[in-house]
Amino acid sequence: MRIKSYIRNFNFGLFLLGLQLISCTTKENKPTEEIVPIIEAGRTYDRITKSNSSYSVYLPKNCVEKEKYPAIIFLDPHGHGKFPLEKYKSLADKFHFLLIGSNDSKNGMNIEQCIKFAGDLLNETSTTLPGFKQQISLVGFSGGAKVALVGANKIPGFSNAVYCGAAIPPGSIQVTVPLIAIAGNKDMNYTEVRKFNQSLDKSTSSHTIIEWNGKHEWPDTKTFSHAFYWIFFTAMRNKNILKDEIIIDSFKRMINEEINNEKNILIKELLMNEEIEMLKDISTITEMKSKLAILKNSVQFIEAEKKQNKILANEDQRKMEFAGAFESREIPWWKNQIQLLIDDKNNESNQRILGYISLASWSYSSKAVALNNTTFAQKVLQIYKLADPENSEQPFLSACLYSKNGMPDSAIYFLKEAIILGLDERNKIESANDLNVLRGRSDYQNLIEKMKCND
Repeated sequence: MRIKSYIRNFNFGLFLLGLQLISCTTKENKPTEEIVPIIEAGRTYDRITKSNSSYSVYLPKNCVEKEKYPAIIFLDPHGHGKFPLEKYKSLADKFHFLLIGSNDSKNGMNIEQCIKFAGDLLNETSTTLPGFKQQISLVGFSGGAKVALVGANKIPGFSNAVYCGAAIPPGSIQVTVPLIAIAGNKDMNYTEVRKFNQSLDKSTSSHTIIEWNGKHEWPDTKTFSHAFYWIFFTAMRNKNILKDEIIIDSFKRMINEEINNEKNILIKELLMNEEIEMLKDISTITEMKSKLAILKNSVQFIEAEKKQNKILANEDQRKMEFAGAFESREIPWWKNQIQLLIDDKNNESNQRILGYISLASWSYSSKAVALNNTTFAQKVLQIYKLADPENSEQPFLSACLYSKNGMPDSAIYFLKEAIILGLDERNKIESANDLNVLRGRSDYQNLIEKMKCND
C-alpha cells in the first residue's frame, strides 16, 4: 500500500558517553519562495549545506516538485549518512518521506559539534530541501541515539526523536518532544534503553519502546516501520495533518497481527502498550486498554516480569564484575569466560554481556593506546579480539599501538587486517597521528590508494 503525502504547494554507567547538556540554538532562515527542483527522485546522493555540513539525501519515488514532505534526519555513529537511507528507502517510498543522513556527526566527537550538525540539517531540510517544517524527526543509532535525544529536545523545530541502541542517563534532559525507543534484545545497551524509557512513565511525555530480535545495529526495516507510523500519528495529534483512517487501519492490522502471533507475554505487553500510545487521541483505545490491564494482572505476566527483572539485575552485576576483571584476570580466564558466552547463543542476556565486553574492551584499549600503556593495551586488545573477532576497531587500535612503539611492519599487518574486516574510513586512517611513522612507506601508500579507488 502506497501512502499519500499530505501537504501541497509550500552503556553501562562506566562507559556512557559524557554529555555536557547545553542549550543549542540554530539560526533559522525563512523558507525560500521556490523549492529547489527535484532532479533525481528515488536515489541517494550527496550534498553540502551553506554551513559546509556534508550530508546524503534520499527523495522518495514519485515525489512532486514544489511539494513538502515529512522528513527524517539520521545520525549514524560512524558518520555514514547513506547507510540508514539505503536501509530504509523502501519505507520512504511507501510512506512518502524525505530522508537525510549526516556524514559529519559521528562517535568520538564533542556532543556540541554533533548537535550543531543536526541543527544545520534541520535548517537545510526546511529551506533548501522540500521538508515539511513541522514534521522533521531526528533519529540516531548508538552514539547517534544519544545526540538525537539531546538535540531534538534542545533545538526548537524537531517534531520527534527516535533513539536506537543507546540512551542517556534518566533525568539528564528535559523532554520536550515525543520519543520512541528501539532496543535489540541482544544489544549490550538493552538495559540502558529500557531504563531511560521507563523513567518517562511517570512523566507526561509521549513515549513508547519497540523491542526487536537484533544486536547492536540499525533495526531491520519491518521494525523501523513502527517509527514511521509514530511520526505520522504525532503529526495527526498535533493537527499538522488531517486524521487519516487509511494509515490508522494499516497500523492496526500490523500491530494486532504482531500481538496475536507473539508468544512471549512480556513482548505482547509492550506491543499492546505501543498500540495505546500510538493511537492515543486519534483512535479508540478503550478495548486495548482493558485487554492490557487484564494481561498485566495475570499470574503469568507477574511471574514473567519478576523473572526478567532478576535476569536484568544479575546482568548488570556481571557487567560490573567483568569491568573489574580487565586488570585482575589473565587471558586464560578470559578465554574460558568468553567461550562460555559465545557457546550460549540462545541466551539473550549472555549475548548482551558479550557485546558489553566488546564495548568495554574498546573503551579501555583506546585509552591505553592513547597513553601508550603498552602492556595493558596488548592485554585488552587480546580480550577485544576474543569477544569481537570481526570488529575492525581492534586491529586498527593494534596498528596504532605498534606504530607508536616503533614496530611499523606489525602496524601495517594490523592495518591491513582492519581494512579486510571492513574499515573503510580513509580519513580516519590518514588523520590518526599514531600512524604518522607509516606515511612514507610504499605499503601504507598502496593501502590508501586502494581505498581511494573504492571511495
